[in-house]
Amino acid sequence: MKIILSILLLYAFVFSKDKKHILSSISYPEVILIDNTAIENCDINCQQNLLNKKKILSFLQINQNIENNNSFYFESLYYQNELRLKSLQEIKVAMILPYKLIGRYALSTTKSTLSYLLFQNENFHLKTFLIDNEEKKTLQDILIKIRNEEFLFIIAPLTQTGVESIKSINPQYPSIYIPTYRPDNNEIFSDNIKFGGIDYKEQINILSRLSSQKVALFHDDGALGNALNKTTIDSVHAQNKDIIFDYPIKKRSSSLKHKLKNNITLADNSVILNTPIIKSAMVMSQLTLYENNVSSILSTQINYDPLIFSLTQYNDRKNFILTNVINEKNSFLNDLNTILNNDTNYDWINYSTLLGVDNFYSYFYNKPSLYTKNLIKDNKVFYINQLIQTGYGNFKYYKH
Repeated sequence: MKIILSILLLYAFVFSKDKKHILSSISYPEVILIDNTAIENCDINCQQNLLNKKKILSFLQINQNIENNNSFYFESLYYQNELRLKSLQEIKVAMILPYKLIGRYALSTTKSTLSYLLFQNENFHLKTFLIDNEEKKTLQDILIKIRNEEFLFIIAPLTQTGVESIKSINPQYPSIYIPTYRPDNNEIFSDNIKFGGIDYKEQINILSRLSSQKVALFHDDGALGNALNKTTIDSVHAQNKDIIFDYPIKKRSSSLKHKLKNNITLADNSVILNTPIIKSAMVMSQLTLYENNVSSILSTQINYDPLIFSLTQYNDRKNFILTNVINEKNSFLNDLNTILNNDTNYDWINYSTLLGVDNFYSYFYNKPSLYTKNLIKDNKVFYINQLIQTGYGNFKYYKH
């Protein structure tokens, strides 16, 4: 149902002595609000007509019921074009979402999966299964339900706790893709479980080789920051390089004056940041403020975010170099995700989700993959790391 509102712009006449204040001749704007709570009847012919016109979002129906912690409950997302060949099998995809633990990724990975399936224009059935926790019994019960409903493929953005539960269950069916985690080489899982997590260790090794002989480290005082920092220390030492200092930035820290002012040891040396984007911007701006004149500022994937351009000045980031694995893009898929208010250009978990669905889809339909650079082998995605540098308002390849 469309509600058409004409907005009348009321101007107060403020008459000056020279009578030059008059109303504009521009016609009043018309604002159209789309009410997606109303569902119009649309038979098979109507659906085919919408499909032919590429109005694929007309098939999208998401019921958003607020549950605990304001998490959105995504009921079955179902799309089926019955006019296609009867012999064409329907692809059935399930999503296991520990929504209380992964937050916004419950929504964004769903949108990433949905966008890919819509893009391919084949019969599909997508259903989400929300779980409150990642305990073994919870996952075991949901896997039984998914098998009983005969789903062929599962996308499961789990935390490490959920991965350990899956490992102990050792499910043989259906195929599972976990976009959020990358196992160590010595971890053993079922052959039907694949992982899309990025290799931070490889990224840090690349940065360590690129750094100067002396390196200063900043890290976030959280689980990821501490883990990345430990890996960085090992990598720097393996390169026979020296660490000037290793500084954990507390949650509410806003000033690094005591660490940076008159710190002559930083001049012409490298800084490695294992901090999220807000703290990284703070470090970069204060390195400029206190004239530390570092040779380079280096970071892993965690700071591949266009927000850096609004949080820093060009002089702050002119020597900023980072590693990036998001190196294949499809313009139509990007546009579709933009319409869905979903980021697959800079968010590696959403990008990893696309890779996983693409891998299964190409296998299911025996068609070429959309993504060919980052291959899945030994049950893991092997990403191609690129070095990226920040320009005045964009990321560009680093030339060295």
